Amino acid sequence: MFINYLQTAIRVLQRNRSYTLINVVGLSIGISSALIIFSILHIHTGFDRFHSKKDRIYRVVTDSDDNGKVNHTQGSPILLATAMQSDLSQVEFATRTYYADNDNGLISIYDTQGGASAKFKEDEGVAFVEPELFKIFDFPLIHGSSEKLSEPFTAILTESIARKYFGSSDVLGRTFRFDNKFDFKIVGVAADFPVNTELPFRVMMSLESGRNNPDAVLGLNLSSWGNLSSNTNTWVLLKEGATAKELEDQLPALSKKHQPVSDITRNYRVQPLADVHYATDYDSYSGQTTDRSTLYALFFIALFLIATACINFINLATAQAVRRAKEIGVRKVLGANRTQLVIQFLGETFLITMLSVLIGVMICELTLPFVLNALTLQAFKTPIDTFTIFFVLSAITFSVTLFSGFYPAMILSGYRPAFVLKSSQSSEHAGGLLLRRGLVMIQFVISQSLIIATLVAVGQLDFLRTRNIGFSKDAVVTVPLPNAEPQQLESLRSRFLEFSGIEAVTFGYAAGAVNFSWNTIMRHMHDGKEERIRTMMRVADAYHIPTMGLQMIAGRNYTKSDTLNEIVVNETFVKTIGWTSPQDAVGKIMMRGNNKTVPIVGVVKDWNTNSLHSRIRPVVLGNYAPMYREAGIKIRMTQSTEAMAHIQKVWNETFPEYVFSFEFLDERIERFYQNERLTSNLFTTFAGIAILIGCLGLFGLVAFMVNRKTKEIGVRKVLGASIVDILKIFAGEFSRLIVVAFIIAAPLTYCIMQEWLQDFEYRVAIGTDVFVLALCVSLLIAAVSVGYQVLRAARANPVHALKYE
Repeated sequence: MFINYLQTAIRVLQRNRSYTLINVVGLSIGISSALIIFSILHIHTGFDRFHSKKDRIYRVVTDSDDNGKVNHTQGSPILLATAMQSDLSQVEFATRTYYADNDNGLISIYDTQGGASAKFKEDEGVAFVEPELFKIFDFPLIHGSSEKLSEPFTAILTESIARKYFGSSDVLGRTFRFDNKFDFKIVGVAADFPVNTELPFRVMMSLESGRNNPDAVLGLNLSSWGNLSSNTNTWVLLKEGATAKELEDQLPALSKKHQPVSDITRNYRVQPLADVHYATDYDSYSGQTTDRSTLYALFFIALFLIATACINFINLATAQAVRRAKEIGVRKVLGANRTQLVIQFLGETFLITMLSVLIGVMICELTLPFVLNALTLQAFKTPIDTFTIFFVLSAITFSVTLFSGFYPAMILSGYRPAFVLKSSQSSEHAGGLLLRRGLVMIQFVISQSLIIATLVAVGQLDFLRTRNIGFSKDAVVTVPLPNAEPQQLESLRSRFLEFSGIEAVTFGYAAGAVNFSWNTIMRHMHDGKEERIRTMMRVADAYHIPTMGLQMIAGRNYTKSDTLNEIVVNETFVKTIGWTSPQDAVGKIMMRGNNKTVPIVGVVKDWNTNSLHSRIRPVVLGNYAPMYREAGIKIRMTQSTEAMAHIQKVWNETFPEYVFSFEFLDERIERFYQNERLTSNLFTTFAGIAILIGCLGLFGLVAFMVNRKTKEIGVRKVLGASIVDILKIFAGEFSRLIVVAFIIAAPLTYCIMQEWLQDFEYRVAIGTDVFVLALCVSLLIAAVSVGYQVLRAARANPVHALKYE
């Protein structure tokens, strides 16, 4: 019996090649797209789920007052973990981690004679940790002991890094030099950390290295409650039975007990490990944080794509029902019952689905590496295990077969043999026609929603790229600086400027816009009372303002100096503090935390110091040579190759013990919007796929409709109907469906995308042009899908359609 069903199904599919091809192509594209999306979701939902104690692990984050608004940071005071461990009974282990900036990752390996044999610039994965890290998280060691990290200037490397540096994983007792200053002894080798972790460490040095020597390693000060850096994270393992609420409720009292009176109001919160990957407000070490709403959107897009392909199947199958009516009648006369017919038609659907799944898997295998690379997830080479992929494919096969085949099978098997055998043509019942119209409308709702979402996402991304951010980001090269004396930096500036292709050079903590904040409190006297303002501190030399193209609107630039003795502020600083105009700010005296006074000598026009996700905040700009960590070099792009060669030559001669690296400022700023660019690309790609699948379905559906209406078209032409009149018959029906679908899709997508835009402090307005364009695109798609076949039928000689009547 099974063989008979199979043979019959294969013959039917071979006989209806166009029907089979359209369904297979549509389902294959939909399934492959869904598999790619599932792979992305599997990666993002798998972060840090491999830890055995994951349900008891929390990160402490900080919310602080920022001139009336809440400022979120993943950082916490470096002494918080110690206080929690000693004072809170719910805590089993608490530890802190410090993730080094990418300009502090120089590792030098020396031979036995003391000469440097190799240098490595690690842009990521360098951290300062404590032994408790390995008690909280499941990062197994293959050599050595994590307990020895309690000793200063010890380190643990991952296995791949050990082999990279020394050619072997058996490196206990070997040493390396960090930042050309400090020698670290290797006391352990850990198995490579999984790629799906928010602690992507590869070189782990003892946090104790900063004790009793606060300026020794990266300025680590293990005895300060005041400093708050996003690089410093506190991790907690709760005891069995303890709850996060119990812990969080005790943090205010703990902070009040240990932390001195501060100008900044801070609230500490505990965040489950499972939420860290989705905490876009706080970020993480991996830089891979992804908003849950984006993942939900991808999940529904995957469902939409498969649903669109299934809708094609149902539409084509029900439209083809008329052509198979006599076949069904004959089968029933010969003894076939309805159950057997349902099984037969579901079997045909299953064959098409299986073939589509196989083709979809091949498409996914070929395209997934490129997709993951585009999404900066290339490290996840085999994201899905065999069991999971088998389960997913089985679920897709079963669901698509049932969803696509059940209704057509019930319709086809329900024909009455007496009716279909005595009639030369079987009339289609109104319910089937209404269903097809409804399904086509659903397809248009999906495609129009994706088109509108794509237009909004592309518009926002274009806005981010083209908005005036208040400074010149083009043709500016940023180069990290080792710690250097002011005289050395001045010599470096002079040597850079010897080449005519270099226009200006400035030194500072960071040039232009950055993805971090250095916050401080400035104070001033007003009507005999001291007022405070939380500001962003930007230290740079006196060449910074002209080099970066900042616009002075009052006063003057600060004079050249190695210390902070004059400051320039931005417009927002003036407005926040309550002065009526920029001119009023000039000459005012501000006080810093150490009670030293400093005058305001100028005001600059606001510029975006961070990404456009963040509002412009009060900014103080001034000299402070000990904190210069980066050079901003303005070059002439017509001489860019020669200028870069000159910069590298001079830099290497000035800092021969370090590794040269650089980045163009506009590329740094572009990275701020990497997630938005990826979202835009995903929306564009999957909207295009949804449109393609919809076009395939419309093309096949219209082919069957035209075939059924061949004689009607012939009669109309004999009676004088023009080609335009024939086109109107089909165009009117589909136009109405598109308009109704638009009425549903437009407000729904508007609400969704309006919520998405709330993540940006500066954003585009969703105008009527987006909806008009989406409607026009939908009408054009339908016209292309429908027009060719209808036009061909309308131009055909009516004699061929009516010669048998």
